[in-house]
Amino acid sequence: MYCFADTLPENEKRKTSKLYCPKESASFLSRLSYSWFTSMAILGWKKPLTINDLWEVRDGDRSYTIFNLFNKYWLSMLRKRNDRIDRIDISQTNGIATNGSAKKYQINGTKTKSESQKDKPGILRTMVKAFWFYFLTGAFFKLLSDMLTFVSPQIMK
Repeated sequence: MYCFADTLPENEKRKTSKLYCPKESASFLSRLSYSWFTSMAILGWKKPLTINDLWEVRDGDRSYTIFNLFNKYWLSMLRKRNDRIDRIDISQTNGIATNGSAKKYQINGTKTKSESQKDKPGILRTMVKAFWFYFLTGAFFKLLSDMLTFVSPQIMK
């Protein structure tokens, strides 16, 4: 029964504001059926909408919030890349010292082309790390849609 009840927004300012986005306090079924949008649709049907009629942008949808999330993963990928570049690549050689336990090391400062390609941080990789949930749910529903497209003729048969 709880899924039918809409929760109140947690911010006192938003409770008194007429233009807070009702999606913030919408229940699961309200979000599923888009009934939280009904008041805006009715208002748009009655008169042309203006800027003053629109709701405030939700905190999760603000560019500041999304930028901070993206930037966190972007900077961590840049830090990892810089750590790999600054590190000296030491590889072992086959030589063995006279006592049999010590090994000789050779300093190799050059990178192969494939190693330098791996070090480049990519925007797509960063977006997948930051917004993996949205990519995963989109992929799941696309897979479900494709499966239903192929299965429906078999069911109708």
